[in-house]
Amino acid sequence: MKKNYYVFIGLFVIFGLALMQTAHAADRIFTEHTIIAVDETIAAGETWTVSNDVTLTILGGISVFNNGTIENNGTIENNGTIIIRNVGDIDNLGTLCNNGGIFSNGTINNFDIINSYGVLDSKGTTNNFGIISSYEGGLLLEGTMNNSGTVDNYTNTQSFAIINNTGIIRHYANMIGIANVIINDGIIENHSEFYIHSSFSNFGIIKNLDTGIIINKGQLANNSTGIITNNFGAAINNNDIGEINNNGIIRNKNTSTITNDGTITNNGGIIKNKNDGIINNNSTITNNGIMKNKNTSTVNNNGTIENNSIIKNKNDSIINNDSGGTITNNGRINNNDNCTINNTSGTIGNSGIIYNFCLGILIGTIPTTGNAIVQEWCTTYYRDSDSDGYGDPGDSQTATS
Repeated sequence: MKKNYYVFIGLFVIFGLALMQTAHAADRIFTEHTIIAVDETIAAGETWTVSNDVTLTILGGISVFNNGTIENNGTIENNGTIIIRNVGDIDNLGTLCNNGGIFSNGTINNFDIINSYGVLDSKGTTNNFGIISSYEGGLLLEGTMNNSGTVDNYTNTQSFAIINNTGIIRHYANMIGIANVIINDGIIENHSEFYIHSSFSNFGIIKNLDTGIIINKGQLANNSTGIITNNFGAAINNNDIGEINNNGIIRNKNTSTITNDGTITNNGGIIKNKNDGIINNNSTITNNGIMKNKNTSTVNNNGTIENNSIIKNKNDSIINNDSGGTITNNGRINNNDNCTINNTSGTIGNSGIIYNFCLGILIGTIPTTGNAIVQEWCTTYYRDSDSDGYGDPGDSQTATS
């Protein structure tokens, strides 16, 4: 009987210790302002919950190792380091202010506001439904970002990630994409340098504005629903290994520049160069869609332009086929009134139609080989300005025949 008593006592002690361990690993709910002043580990299966109107502050030099879940409904002020392990996640439904470092191999789910003034390094998955603003310290994306909210980036960013965007991404600092994949169904605004090193598939809107420069060293595919606007003095530079395939709309306008040292293929899309826009081609442009050069814009060709569809030169615009430049026309080129095609030192082969409107200006030999140009002839008449039934010699007008 005594032996059974000691066995019972032993089991009770073991069970009690187990209860103590379970209590130690229990969930924590922060209902008042709390400061984390020592390193903490959140165990797998454990949840830290920050309540509404409560601030959880992590001091500088302190690390929180998260193998479980942090659910923030209030405010987290991180001045130290949050390390999210593979099985860990943060669900942010409040405000997360990062002044230190967040290093994630797990999952970040943001439903409200993340303001980062430190390092935000995600090798796992970031799902953003709210607003992420990165100001200082750097944004490093090495996993997957799914954005249906807003990302404002004011600091240099390096991305090895897969980025799926259906929301808004705005870059005000350098964005360097290294071996990354970007699929855009939303809006991307660039105001700085944006590097493409791998695959960028656009189904949405890309706005390259102000001092923005897009440098393509990969494959940029602008799909049928895609719109790329290069505006207000911005630049798109297609590197010698870069490829741009367009099935949508590319607009280059308001003194902006597209410089091509690689390959641009317009597959049934529209390329609009307008309002003093400049296209400099040093390599290969193949047009199977529509190219418009209009409103005092310029195309400078030092490479090869192959036209299998239609090119429209309109509204006081210029096409310069410079030394070493070749234009092969298998479709139609329209040179409208007061526009210029300048071919003083290049080659123009024409197996299609080059149509020069009445007041179109041709400089040099056009074409150098192939079908002769089709010239629209002009007729001079005198308008009856004083309504006396006779034309007035001092008021001559030019009309097409």
